[in-house]
Amino acid sequence: MQLSLFDIPHKEKPKIELEEFFEAYFNCRSNKRNTANAKAFEVDYESNFVQLCKEINNETYQIGRSIAFTVDNPVKRKIFAADF
Repeated sequence: MQLSLFDIPHKEKPKIELEEFFEAYFNCRSNKRNTANAKAFEVDYESNFVQLCKEINNETYQIGRSIAFTVDNPVKRKIFAADF
């Protein structure tokens, strides 16, 4: 029988390593590097990374605000994008 992450008891959940956060950050910022929120994060990104890593691994992270906008192409739809 194969185990999934949902089968692992709470105490034994794998932690997300700081290196994994950096990899995700570099992938994320590739299209958002010049946005105001991305620049604000980069002002003190090392401290922000450590804090984010701790909050996620301690399960105390709270989702922030989102940005909503409408696009017309290829079909009209509303997009909700997480803030950087």
